[in-house]
Amino acid sequence: MNTELPINSSLAERLFLTIDFGAAAPVPSLPFPKNNLVGALLLAQLVEAKLEAGSQLIIPVAFVGPLNKSIFVCTVADWRLAMEIILAVLDKVALRSLARLYRVDSGELILRQVLPGAGQDILPADFFSDVSSVLIKQEIDEDVL
Repeated sequence: MNTELPINSSLAERLFLTIDFGAAAPVPSLPFPKNNLVGALLLAQLVEAKLEAGSQLIIPVAFVGPLNKSIFVCTVADWRLAMEIILAVLDKVALRSLARLYRVDSGELILRQVLPGAGQDILPADFFSDVSSVLIKQEIDEDVL
């Protein structure tokens, strides 16, 4: 990890990556099983390794939810450089079309969408209510299984 920047540094930036198979057009060529927690774990580890190799990782990647409806968060040194690294990973595993990437705008206390391009900025409360819905859906799916 990049230990040159303190965690509370104004230069440290938090990124949120969401992957939602339901948010994009159906992608029949992707053979990901439902409730794929292992896939989410592997993606988190891959993104973390690439960010660390690029000297961008300050706080390790954390995630919630299965791959087909997942949310990842990490703190990086430069969100633009980190985004390029993350895009390369998403391209390699054919998930870019399903992903949304947000950066925290601490000046306005809002999450700015940076992938796929500027667009749907959201309030943190709205984003985290979506996190709660992922957790609730995951519990329901596990109870059904």
